[in-house]
Amino acid sequence: MPIFRAGDVVLVSFPFEDNLHKAKLRPAVVIANSHKNLEIAILKVTTQPPRSKSDYVILEWESAGLLKPSTVRVSKRIVVNTAAIVQTIGRLTAKDLNNVLAIYKNNNNYYLR
Repeated sequence: MPIFRAGDVVLVSFPFEDNLHKAKLRPAVVIANSHKNLEIAILKVTTQPPRSKSDYVILEWESAGLLKPSTVRVSKRIVVNTAAIVQTIGRLTAKDLNNVLAIYKNNNNYYLR
């Protein structure tokens, strides 16, 4: 079983907000994993521009394995079973990851491992 770390960029079937029975294969950023790596917390990645101050434009999107300039929707956090991950496509740079985590911690009361 693969081990996922904060900053990994993965492809996952991400549910639509208005219909949880439908999903779209899209990239997401791992921000935390469970003790036994059975579940991971991920943030939605989109090619759409930022809509709020909690969105983060990835500076080094190409080195993260993304095909287009992308935005992390830091407010769009979900927890998924690691079996839902189709593949790992890349990794955020340390600078991008630190910026995402700073926004996440400032906007949420979650503790990240």
